[in-house]
Amino acid sequence: MNATTTHMRREIEEIPEATARLLDGSAKVLAEAGRGLRERDPHFVVTVARGSSDHAATFMKYAVELTAGLAVASVGPSIASIYGAKLRCAARPAWRFRNRARAPTSSPWPKRQGPVAR
Repeated sequence: MNATTTHMRREIEEIPEATARLLDGSAKVLAEAGRGLRERDPHFVVTVARGSSDHAATFMKYAVELTAGLAVASVGPSIASIYGAKLRCAARPAWRFRNRARAPTSSPWPKRQGPVAR
């Protein structure tokens, strides 16, 4: 890398290693999530994330749609945290994504309805 390499470029170049770390370090959690999806047999899955966490959710969207055949929809967390709206998706799995412990966690769903990916 040279002095003019951007932060975004460095992050792009880290994708293969970061993906390997995710798969290696999260096998148990990913297996549990897959088992939960099979048991619940939902018609679709919802993700809740903002910023770079939404990019991680998009990666997961493709993985779930390709491997499980389930549609994955992304909703904005601001709908609940800023506007106070209640979405009617109570019977659907909702995965919240956060990249920092201090990030806001407001979600249109109670915590018990889906795991938090960090």
